[in-house]
Amino acid sequence: QVLAAFDRRVLPAGEEPVTQGKPSPGLFLIVAGKAEVLRREGKGKKEQVVRLAELGPADVFGEMSLVVERPATATVRMVYDSAVLTLPRGRFLRVAETHPELLDELRRVAREREEETRSLLGQPSTAADDLTIV
Repeated sequence: QVLAAFDRRVLPAGEEPVTQGKPSPGLFLIVAGKAEVLRREGKGKKEQVVRLAELGPADVFGEMSLVVERPATATVRMVYDSAVLTLPRGRFLRVAETHPELLDELRRVAREREEETRSLLGQPSTAADDLTIV
């Protein structure tokens, strides 16, 4: 029933369906292909791009911006032409109301990824209680 709410798409290599600093347009599930998660750190001449992760089949992205009240913390760029299932933001919110277990699982994934990112970047940890979840 939840799967029926997703749209099927092919995202071309180089496309950035989630952009750091902007709200995620929805939830994405990679069926086939590969994506990389990139984060800009620093400003001006000191700005650098840090590769946080590589995602492949069965991985989701876009969830952090959907379940935590803030813009995306990283950009997701497709490495290859990739088949994905997408759940646009508005539809995601409706599905989450009727399937709270989906929202619970995505909250868990978002917390884990936030901690992994902080660890990778050498930033202090934030307690899960400090995160605002919608």
